[in-house]
Amino acid sequence: MKKTLLIIVIALITLAAGVGVQRAVSMLNKSKYIQVTEFSLPDTAGKQHPISEWKDKIRVINFWATWCPPCREELPALVELQKQYADKNLQFIGIAIDDAEPVTQFLSNMNINYPMLIAAQSGIELAYNLGNFASAIPYTIIVDKGSKVVFQHSGEISKAQLQEVIDGVLAQ
Repeated sequence: MKKTLLIIVIALITLAAGVGVQRAVSMLNKSKYIQVTEFSLPDTAGKQHPISEWKDKIRVINFWATWCPPCREELPALVELQKQYADKNLQFIGIAIDDAEPVTQFLSNMNINYPMLIAAQSGIELAYNLGNFASAIPYTIIVDKGSKVVFQHSGEISKAQLQEVIDGVLAQ
């Protein structure tokens, strides 16, 4: 009875948001941990990078776009955290939901120390498949060495919040 009521409530809320009943039901059926399957995206130079390139590391994947102010606000903290955790077998990966040209232009003024991959519009579906059911950006996940998503956050995340989660994941 409670599960049925929960499904009805989520369905109504998502219908109101224009998401649809099928997406709401699929959210309920997702397992606690989402498995990251193989995908490959180009960097700003056009070189393809399979996500398995970093399979032996804990991966912090941040979906962002140049036209998203909170996304741009997060980038300096992500750079600092990559520097802080580089020797702890942790790798930040940026996935731009944007075309290569604006990303390259935007990043030309920044000193990014982690890979930036270009997903363009396909990044929306990729982020959804990795738990971003609200289609919000920025969207940050942490993937363990077993390729399972162990943390998800929609919207801007502070350096302190992310650092606390990373420390917890590393302690496991």
